[in-house]
Amino acid sequence: MLHFAVEERGNLTGKVCENAIKSVSYNVKDLIERHELFNYYDHDEKRNIDIFYLDRDKFFLVLREVRKMLEHERNLYKKLELDLADYFDLEYGDETIMFWKFLCRVALNAKFDWSKYTITIKIETFESVDFDDIEI
Repeated sequence: MLHFAVEERGNLTGKVCENAIKSVSYNVKDLIERHELFNYYDHDEKRNIDIFYLDRDKFFLVLREVRKMLEHERNLYKKLELDLADYFDLEYGDETIMFWKFLCRVALNAKFDWSKYTITIKIETFESVDFDDIEI
């Protein structure tokens, strides 16, 4: 589960905000963890949450990457034959649109102060399962 919100820079914790938007999109999760656009802040062991935040200088790069994701998902509707990865991408298309709308609201907010606030993404982590200890 991902939670994205606008939070105060000086008060980043593992606690999920009441106004945070929830998502289960693995595509958005991959964008955050693998593209190195978001900064890793900390891991809250009590809540099992990784905390990422976004700096202003990478904001429009993130918008561009999300737009590419949306274009890819839109092009899948034109394909005649879809493979498993394509179905996986289509499954989370609504969540990509939701993330895009959230980012656009921030971009269009003329009063948004990047020195006081930032976009945070909190990703719930899970302990690994040791399948050797499972009795069948």
